[in-house]
Amino acid sequence: MVSHRRIRLRENIYTSMWHVVYKNRSCKVAELVSELDAAGIVHFIPEQAVERYDAAAGEMTPTTTIAINNIVFIDTHNDINAVVHSTGALQAPMTDPLTGLPATVPDNEMLAFQLALQSRPADVKLLCDPYSRFEDRPLVHVKAGLFKGLTGRVVRIRR
Repeated sequence: MVSHRRIRLRENIYTSMWHVVYKNRSCKVAELVSELDAAGIVHFIPEQAVERYDAAAGEMTPTTTIAINNIVFIDTHNDINAVVHSTGALQAPMTDPLTGLPATVPDNEMLAFQLALQSRPADVKLLCDPYSRFEDRPLVHVKAGLFKGLTGRVVRIRR
């Protein structure tokens, strides 16, 4: 799957929005990508580099997986509900809890997110746990970057 490598630049990246949509859990990623491509729907599915144990080889092997389970980003100027209902691969748009409207991500922020995942995917670990999990300041070990090998406590999370 190479959908995350499809990075597009637009003339007006500060007013365009990406919609955050739940994918249908029963739909495989390959089916989702082919259905969205066939419908001409521009999408982004973030992937993450991970290591999994390969029993046949008896060792850890690098692979990629979906970074945010059941989440797809859709770039459309059409009504997002109509886009979701036009395909069986998508379930529903995520709702912004503050406004009650479909959740969106500005194009410039999505571009930065895509570039970060594309440039050094092995160094990116997405925070999918709720923020409340980190309020007790858990101990963390830094695996990459300037502070590689250091251990410390979570002090704050920039939202």
